[in-house]
Amino acid sequence: MITLYKKYPFRIGSILPVILFFCVIFLHFEASAGKGEDIIQRVQKKFEELKSLSAHFEVSYEVGGSDQVHHEAGSLFMDDEGRFRTETSQQIVVSDGVTLWMYDLIEKQVIVRNLTDGSEDIITPQRLLYDYPDNYSIDKIENTNYAGLECKLLSMLPKQETDPTRKLLVWIDKAEHLTRKFLIEDLADNITTFEFEAFELGGTLPSGTFQFTPPDSAEIIDIRDK
Repeated sequence: MITLYKKYPFRIGSILPVILFFCVIFLHFEASAGKGEDIIQRVQKKFEELKSLSAHFEVSYEVGGSDQVHHEAGSLFMDDEGRFRTETSQQIVVSDGVTLWMYDLIEKQVIVRNLTDGSEDIITPQRLLYDYPDNYSIDKIENTNYAGLECKLLSMLPKQETDPTRKLLVWIDKAEHLTRKFLIEDLADNITTFEFEAFELGGTLPSGTFQFTPPDSAEIIDIRDK
């Protein structure tokens, strides 16, 4: 299980926004051929032109060596100022570009921290966009269909032998250059799969989307530098 903050592990929602920012924008991938570079550039250009994005997602987490499969669904909102919000039935994660709120609805606990404090125990969108993708290269590109859409399937492998990821698979639709599905398999045979639908691009998001006020009943753990 991937956790956003090691000391206070969350459930499957903890892999948000970690994976979501990774899968919708690709930067600095080392492609195996010019075609791969072209695909990435198209995806990058698509999102560079957007002022905002919202989408519905479904995620499943298969535990290696067992029959356990966890399912979750939710919504994603982000804009071109680096602000984002993810919502599931278990967790709400919000950032206004400066502060990060992680609200566990089951435990009624809110962790508040600086988004850009640079510590190694949190994976921020900045780290995902500029650091994490550097660790993978495109091994193979295939034509395929997913959810009735013609897609490019990108198979990616880690560059470092110490990387716990075995492989990444990403489905990008050829018409819209949007990520529709991706799969991560780690060395422990755990498989995490995200599927996206109902994209809304460039619309006006409701005011307050990137603000969060903890409920009165919630325990607040504020670990921002004072």
